[in-house]
Amino acid sequence: MEGGLTGYRVVLRTKSEEGTGRIITKGRSPEDGVFLFEKEGVPFRIHVQKDAITVGRGGEMAYELELKRDAETEVTIVTSFGEVKATARVKEMQVRESDGQTEAECEYTLDFSGYTQNHAIHFSAKRNER
Repeated sequence: MEGGLTGYRVVLRTKSEEGTGRIITKGRSPEDGVFLFEKEGVPFRIHVQKDAITVGRGGEMAYELELKRDAETEVTIVTSFGEVKATARVKEMQVRESDGQTEAECEYTLDFSGYTQNHAIHFSAKRNER
């Protein structure tokens, strides 16, 4: 890939009470554990670490969601209607890395001042074979 970035095939599956989503696309990695990709012009940034997953999204509904094992984190979701604040609480997290592939799964809740939503993500990135 250009600029010395490593190319990956990325899959991001999301599940919440509002429905499910799936992105399958090409991505790149400027450094270990960080993956960049887009869907319909909306940029995403996933940073996978042993005990934390950070999901960043740009566009009209932008956020940076930091999911830490055994910790609560604050998130601000920026929408066209203004900012929405929430607290993220991880229920379960698994991270695996082997043979050019990174996988991360996380179940968590978002608490919007007393209204709680359940969420889950599954992310995988596999280095392109050449």
